[in-house]
Amino acid sequence: MTRTPFLLRCALVTAVGLSVAACTAGGGAPADAPADAPAAVPSSAAPSATPSAPALPQSAAPLPDDEMVWRYSAGSNRTISTVSTNGLTGADLVVGEKNVAASLSPDRRTIVYIRREADDRASLRAVSADGQSDTRLFADGSTDCPKLRRPAVGVNGTLAIVCSPFDEGGEDVLNIMNTDGTLVKQLDHGQLGDATFSPDGSRVVYARDPYLPYKLGGALFSAPTDGSSSPVRVLAGTNVNPVWSPTADEVAYVRLDGKRRSIGIVRVGADGRGGGTRALTTGSAYDQDPSWSPNGARLAFRRGADEPHLFIMKSDGSGATRVVRSSGAVNAPVWTAR
Repeated sequence: MTRTPFLLRCALVTAVGLSVAACTAGGGAPADAPADAPAAVPSSAAPSATPSAPALPQSAAPLPDDEMVWRYSAGSNRTISTVSTNGLTGADLVVGEKNVAASLSPDRRTIVYIRREADDRASLRAVSADGQSDTRLFADGSTDCPKLRRPAVGVNGTLAIVCSPFDEGGEDVLNIMNTDGTLVKQLDHGQLGDATFSPDGSRVVYARDPYLPYKLGGALFSAPTDGSSSPVRVLAGTNVNPVWSPTADEVAYVRLDGKRRSIGIVRVGADGRGGGTRALTTGSAYDQDPSWSPNGARLAFRRGADEPHLFIMKSDGSGATRVVRSSGAVNAPVWTAR
């Protein structure tokens, strides 16, 4: 069956008591994209932001710099908790069977996560970093976001979310969204991986696979969050899990090479294009899901294929040390915002 890409977007605009359906069509392909890559969505295809979007629950103080968020599995439960760099686990923040894909806000006072619900649906939720306040933000299933994937939280409180299609084999969309689920800007469509914000929130980096259906990974692309120009390629190859340094113009990522998983860093220029790269690990130990420390000097990551454990290393790749050995499966560590 031929899938129809998200080339036509419609928004309901209300003005002077009249409702008008406005539609725009997709435009040119990203710069440096493969010739058969789907077209990017131009900046004109964007509904206005909603000023009434709910505020995220916040803890009175941010997480200490030596603490990170992680999710571990014990039996049927998927628990979101904190763990310190010396291996001491903190209080459980969210406990349940279907809690996944945690992300931190840039101020490290809020954790945003996905809760799987009935009938293959999911909702985006937010909990304060002290676990005192938990709220439901919005559910997937809309035209703009059929199926939720892991979000990134920007400095202005907006979210960068890759939403999967209702039908398997269709195209993903990369959206900038408010916390109430309203669409601010659609940046790209195709076979996409999760996005990460630059520290100032002006750009996102994400993986893009030119082929259908999406398997795992692709070249890294960057796009301005205001949609003012087309996406440009940062790094060729098959890559996943990009995450921007909170203190520098560098993005850590995972390079896929067969069954090997290695962590590297690519520098991103002011124009969004990639510069020099450096490898941090060899891939022999199956490394994935890097997350930067608040000062950008270290990275937390998962090591191991079948039952991974939590590790920390310096940003030059040296000094890799296991933080904690979990009795259950460890999900992606979250030290700072994506």
